[in-house]
Amino acid sequence: MSLILWAIRLQYRVYLSERHLALDASEKRAFAETFLAMREGNEFDGENEAIVLASLFRPTQDGIIKDDDGALDLSAAALIARQLGRNS
Repeated sequence: MSLILWAIRLQYRVYLSERHLALDASEKRAFAETFLAMREGNEFDGENEAIVLASLFRPTQDGIIKDDDGALDLSAAALIARQLGRNS
């Protein structure tokens, strides 16, 4: 049972990471298309180009949520301790 829950949790984390990266890519695509359209229409001065390009090519976080506890502990004692910690 705990292996099934661990696999579901892992799959959910991978899904969230993929979703985060897809949203970031779509934002960068829209930003690049807008930049190119403004540059083509001569509505953009060259002095701000470095700012735009720096934000367009900024590093992207992977979106994976880091856990503090590391391993998943589904023992009865751990579940009770976690529940008592939330209530306090």
